[in-house]
Amino acid sequence: MSARYNACGPVETGTGDLRMERMEGWARAEWMPRFPDAAFNCYLTNQTCVHQGALSRYDRTQALPGDVHFAGYDALDCDILAEVSAYDYDGEPAYRTGAYAYRFEREGVTVEVLVMSAHYADDGYHYVTMVCCAEEFLPVWHAFANECHRLVYALTPENEVIIIGGHRHAFVPTVNWDEVILPPALKDDLMTDVESFFTKGVQVYQRLKLKPFRKLLLAGVPGTGKTMLCSALAKWALAQGYLVIYVSSAQREPGQQHGATFDKIEQALSIAANSALPSMILLEELDA
Repeated sequence: MSARYNACGPVETGTGDLRMERMEGWARAEWMPRFPDAAFNCYLTNQTCVHQGALSRYDRTQALPGDVHFAGYDALDCDILAEVSAYDYDGEPAYRTGAYAYRFEREGVTVEVLVMSAHYADDGYHYVTMVCCAEEFLPVWHAFANECHRLVYALTPENEVIIIGGHRHAFVPTVNWDEVILPPALKDDLMTDVESFFTKGVQVYQRLKLKPFRKLLLAGVPGTGKTMLCSALAKWALAQGYLVIYVSSAQREPGQQHGATFDKIEQALSIAANSALPSMILLEELDA
């Protein structure tokens, strides 16, 4: 088992090493001579970069570091790799193998990087994916690879709350916002705060180069309506097409994590981070 540098961080590779070496040899013989003035290197990278669904959904107006934009890709003739597309269980396009020239643009200047992907096992599920680019281009590629990964694993809304650590129906929002009884000024302030974060606040955070992450803490003795208020907010968020995640502190549920553990919060944050949509996390019994 040997270690190679990965464009998305260190990674261990085993049986994929031989395939990687063959792809690297092809890159040095066939690709690098096209750019004699460039100092290219080969790096392992995330296989989501060759996921057809991620590439088709990629927002090409999104700026990468240095105001670079992904502009598409072209298949290359490669005598050591076959261009083969894979499909998931729903028949949707998934990963592909082959050699490709990925194009990135900045102020009218195009930069091409070589991406090669191949199976290294007969089962068809194990891939080794390589990118060939200049070292100074790695921050751009790293950001691009992260976005491909997010697009592959992003959840889509199903008009129901995602439950972590509890029964699927542990939290079903049934309360409408107009059914919530609070002092009018307080009620308006709460909705304005939540709604403005999603419609305006995110852009403010992004301009300040901060992660758009807003917190609200509801405190009070049992029976004061905290859960009802969360139910109304969750129902409102679902109606907007947002992702809603509920973290349960249930002590026992078959097949689920037990009790009020912090890893449940980590799981919720991970789902929200990979979501293609604005997300709301509801956490009850924070003190637990």
